[in-house]
Amino acid sequence: MEIAILTHLFEGNYGGMLQGYALYKAISALNSGTSILHYSRPVAQSSLLSQIKSFFYRIIHFRLLWQHIAMKNIVDTFVSMANIKMTSVKNAMKIDVFVVGSDQVWRCEYARALQSAEFFFLNIATPHQISNSLSYAASFGADEWDGRIEETMECARLLRLFNSVSVREHSGVKICKEVFGVDAVQMPDPTLLLHTSDYGKIIDSEKTWLPESKYVAAYVLDETAGKAELLQESAGALNRQLQHLMPHATAKKRRDRFPISVPQWLRLIRDCEYFITDSFHGCVFAIIFNKPFVCLGNAGRGNARFDTLLGTFGLEDRMVTHASPEEIQRVLNTPIDWERVNAIHDAERERGINFLKESLSK
Repeated sequence: MEIAILTHLFEGNYGGMLQGYALYKAISALNSGTSILHYSRPVAQSSLLSQIKSFFYRIIHFRLLWQHIAMKNIVDTFVSMANIKMTSVKNAMKIDVFVVGSDQVWRCEYARALQSAEFFFLNIATPHQISNSLSYAASFGADEWDGRIEETMECARLLRLFNSVSVREHSGVKICKEVFGVDAVQMPDPTLLLHTSDYGKIIDSEKTWLPESKYVAAYVLDETAGKAELLQESAGALNRQLQHLMPHATAKKRRDRFPISVPQWLRLIRDCEYFITDSFHGCVFAIIFNKPFVCLGNAGRGNARFDTLLGTFGLEDRMVTHASPEEIQRVLNTPIDWERVNAIHDAERERGINFLKESLSK
């Protein structure tokens, strides 16, 4: 059976890459004919003036161009290391089953930038193919559907043909019912389907480094001057070195000015003493690696994801919305019952794998 996973493009997003990898590994364990669907962004039409401005912007901001090239190399290296089989969207008619998921594939704002909203509801497939297909932990990314009327009608028509529908957030179950008239179940993010040792193998796939002393790792996607100061003060309050996981142009060490590899990113989380993040997958890997962590509220990126994740593990108190160094220090030093958390993780992993087994055997 030929199964193709339809997810976001493998680009400069560590969580996005790892959720695609995890879903691929989980399904490959059930079916050898599994691949990830490869597609291209639509070519944007721009004026000659816009193209000239873009050209000179890249020359002036050479560092950004260099970072882009470095990140592309990181993605290519990771895909090669992970032995991920890719298949072209041109081969869509040869696919028996599509699995749509997970990372905000049903958030129209993001879907339109990659293809279209309908694309991630399988408008490239035949009705027969869709009737054999499913979504795994597909995410709307927010509490509400952000589609236009015409998108909503077409997405509803397509989704009603699916064999099985699962979403990542509890709010997604409600959206499926109220907007599309479809019953859905909530499933854990794909990254939770693997064991901690699976990520250890990725870390061991290349030579990595650690800071010279005990450190606070920070993975902050939406950093501001205020957040930068907060992170530095929080690390100082904990008497620990601060280690960023995102590139910083003004960093003293050259290695911190450019994107790090996926194995290096994972290791810096696994081996840190404390972890501060505003990323959904940052929180996921703190849980997987049993690291004391604090989550900075990130409403702009959608809090529904955090509510479901932290609620599942009983870790709602790790989220702070009005952060201060004292509050961050308090949360980080509040013990977590990792035995209980790991038991929940085991149950969630089994629940997710069982859903895939049952859906793929229908």
